[in-house]
Amino acid sequence: ATPDAGATPADGATPTPAHSPSSGLLLDGDLFLRAAHHRPLPPQVEQQLATHGSGGCYVSVVSFWQLLLRERAGLERLPHPVAEMLQGERHLLGFQTLPLQEDCLVHLGSLHDLDFAPCDQLLLCQALHHGLQLLTDRPIFRNSSRRALPVNVVF
Repeated sequence: ATPDAGATPADGATPTPAHSPSSGLLLDGDLFLRAAHHRPLPPQVEQQLATHGSGGCYVSVVSFWQLLLRERAGLERLPHPVAEMLQGERHLLGFQTLPLQEDCLVHLGSLHDLDFAPCDQLLLCQALHHGLQLLTDRPIFRNSSRRALPVNVVF
């Protein structure tokens, strides 16, 4: 379930993470955007980042896609184009990109009773598949605390 650590594709595509994702954190797009804007993060998130270090922190391509969709709909104003954020801001913050792999999608079946947006379901699938903690401040996750989520979510 873990990508080959340190593999670097010859075609220049995003390399797979050097850290084992099973020991890391998955930062959602909203928190990534706050970090990129140098706005404070929730204390629990800051604590997790300090404990794991930025090298063990991932931002999903799903989050970048979600940010792009929100910008196009006029719901979000991004400081830079998504491509620059994916390669520039993410790199400056020391986070790694987590690609969406087909094997992550097998977990969609276990999320059928959760009324989450497709992007949120994909983040849950990635966190579950790679054994990552999901860092988020999105209300949908907080409001779902009455139901057991299949991954550890830090608010």
